[in-house]
Amino acid sequence: MRAAQGYVATNRDDSQRKYRAAARHSLLVRFLRFAIPAGVLVGVLAAFVVVKVLDPLRELMKLPIDIGGLVVSGTKIVMQQPRLAGFTKDSRPTS
Repeated sequence: MRAAQGYVATNRDDSQRKYRAAARHSLLVRFLRFAIPAGVLVGVLAAFVVVKVLDPLRELMKLPIDIGGLVVSGTKIVMQQPRLAGFTKDSRPTS
């Protein structure tokens, strides 16, 4: 069975390779210690801008929909007094 590799070197050339690998790892850790919190902050700010500045729900308010006749009954949304508007197959208007 082989032991965990880690950064253990067996000779001088191997030692230099392991040192460079450890230095790259340290550089990556230093970068990620800054990049992860910065990425989270940018994501939160982007979500705030989308919700407050672009306001996607504002467009829903402009739609010609009347939700006054909708009722929540248990887990279902039902219309209280449904009415159809338009024409029948023989071109008569519906009431």
